[in-house]
Order: sequence, then C-alpha cells, then structure tokens
Amino acid sequence: MLSRSSQAERLINQVMMTATINLPGPHNKYPCTMACRPYCYLQAGKKGINSKIIKEENHHAELQPFTRKDVNKMEKNVAKHVLADVLWVTHEARGQREAKTMYELLLRSYRSRHMEWHEECLQMAWEQYNHWVKNSSAGRPVERQKGRNRSGIRITEPPYPIRLEKRGRSEWEFAWPGEVLNLMDKFDLGCEYLDVGDLKKARQIFNSILKECPYFIDALNHLAAVEWDGGNLAAAENHYSKAYEIGHSVLPGDFRGKLPWGWIDNRPFLRSLHGLALVKLRRGDARAARDLLLRLIKLDPDDRLGARMILDDIKKGTVPWDD
Repeated sequence: MLSRSSQAERLINQVMMTATINLPGPHNKYPCTMACRPYCYLQAGKKGINSKIIKEENHHAELQPFTRKDVNKMEKNVAKHVLADVLWVTHEARGQREAKTMYELLLRSYRSRHMEWHEECLQMAWEQYNHWVKNSSAGRPVERQKGRNRSGIRITEPPYPIRLEKRGRSEWEFAWPGEVLNLMDKFDLGCEYLDVGDLKKARQIFNSILKECPYFIDALNHLAAVEWDGGNLAAAENHYSKAYEIGHSVLPGDFRGKLPWGWIDNRPFLRSLHGLALVKLRRGDARAARDLLLRLIKLDPDDRLGARMILDDIKKGTVPWDD
C-alpha cells in the first residue's frame, strides 16, 4: 500500500502532467483580441496565439514565437496553480496543519530525489496558498456560509468568485472564473458591433452577458463605452463604477502590490479605473478623476494607459479629448 506522501505525490503528478500537456498559459487561455479588444493588440489575434509581444507602439504589437524559456515559465505557472489548489483543498477538508504536513512531505520527497523543478513549483505554490489563507476574499474563494458565528457577528462571504494570484515579488494578476472565459466568444461579438458603430446590438449583447455573469468587468466597461458613444455620460459612469467596485472588492484592504498592464487579466480592472477617471473628468469632477488616475499609476507604474499625460492636462486645466 502506498504511503500518504506517495499517494499525494502520484495524484499531483498526474494532474500536473495533464496540465502541462494542455499548457493553458497566457497564450492559450483565450486569444488576445478577446482579452483586450478594442484597446490594443489587434494584430496579435490575426497573427496567431502562439506568439508573444516584444514591442508595443501606438497600440500595435510586434510579435515573435514563444521560446522554450517562455514555455517553461508557463508550465511552472500551471504546476504552481495545481499544487496550490491541492494544498487548498486539503486545507478545506482537513485543516491548515494537514496542508502544511502535505507540503513538508512533498518538499522532502522532491529534495531527496533532486527534483529541483518540482521543488521550485512547490515553493511557489506554498507562497500562493499562504496568501489565500491570509486573504481568502482576495484569493481562493471559500465555501459560502450564511448566518452568524458564536459571537453573534454576521459571517461574510466573498461577493465574487474572482481570485488574485501572485506573479512576481510584488506583482499580481486577476484570475477570472470559468463563467467569464466561457462568455468570451459572445463578448468578442459585442466588441465587433461596437467597433462598427452598431450601439444597439452591442448594448444587447453586453447586457445579455451581464445577466449570465454580473461580475464580467469588461462587459461593464464596454457597456459604458456604448453609453459614452451614445451621449449618456451618467449611465457610462454608473457602469464604470460597478466594474471598478467589483475589481476593487477582490483586493485586500492593505493591498500595496502592483497590477501591471503586462499581465493581460489585469486589464479589465485597469480599464475600469481609467474609464471611470475619464468620465468623471468629462462630467467636471477633476478632483475625483485625479485621485483615480493616481491610483492607476500606483497599480501600473509603467502607465500603459497614459494616466500621467491626463494628469498633466488636468493640471493645465484642459480636457484631454472630446470624443
């Protein structure tokens, strides 16, 4: 009979093998045009999904094929997620002590056989798991509970099944649930109608998406764009505000990390922050717009959306554009 550590390792390795073969990394999760339309990387969808961005200028991308180094990095990221999920499931079923025991058993096993690649993935997963434990509302969603605890305090639950995952020393990325990814084809169709100016069709599609998935941030962003183009700035602000509030609810209260534009799943939230600032500026609330743009720069210091340029215009007393 296999020992507990051997059983756990066999299960994990089987899942990891499946995950790395399918390789659902950034280039296969969904086409760039679906993730970013109509804002950038339109060429990426035309040239194929097995390419990476090496240069971006004026919202056009220069692409080159993924290297083995890129693929290895993606495989590590997938393995990390699988291991972190296993630790979390163990935590939910048997508690934190049992999850730590599993981690230590696997760590000793990998080290004894000099499996450096697996050990590195496990260390990354342990860091992710600890983040989920510390901030479950900003990480792995917990089981929904109702009522009050023994002290009579109402039990809160995460409002949306959205996770925040670590990507670097201080960099994080949103991880969207399957409900969002399953609606990307429909979302892309709505973007196409918006691109050609058919606001009625675009509005219908985005509203339909939100009925199925109320926390689809980019559908709210694009619905705001529809209302903006139709001249209804109040409705546009309402949609951008909802999108921003959904994304903001995922961040822990003491969040000091970065949400770089380079991680594509951060872009819906960053666009909602950017769009809300613009609509507030257009409606005459320059102070609120300034605060939002400063927040945007803190989250994305590279400023891929041009917040600093808009802040400069605010300082000069001019509106950036009138469209």
